[in-house]
Amino acid sequence: MTDQRIEVTCHKDGTFTIEAFDFQGTNCDQATKDFERVLGAKGLTKIRKPEFLAVDLLSNQQINRVNGG
Repeated sequence: MTDQRIEVTCHKDGTFTIEAFDFQGTNCDQATKDFERVLGAKGLTKIRKPEFLAVDLLSNQQINRVNGG
């Protein structure tokens, strides 16, 4: 089992960073959405880690195999 965690860092300039570890795909968005809402993260810039894209790429490959691609 992975050690999933979320780190929230408050910076001196009043901004913050929310970073999710060991989540894959859209599970990251689901895990951080309440933090984003509570902290008022309107206009949020999201930086996707390789783990986010890995699941989507795998899913596309599986779909292509099923469809004969």
